[in-house]
Amino acid sequence: RTLSRRARGAWVAGLFFSVQEVEVLPQEPHDIPMPFVVTEHGWRKTG
Repeated sequence: RTLSRRARGAWVAGLFFSVQEVEVLPQEPHDIPMPFVVTEHGWRKTG
């Protein structure tokens, strides 16, 4: 709910440890896309 009310133009990033990374993550209708991810190794664009 919080992410759906974010300010227009606000950046959204997923934060996790690299051992948690998976190639494909199932999506639910309420999910919000994460255009960036951040791990202990740095950040990168998704997709």
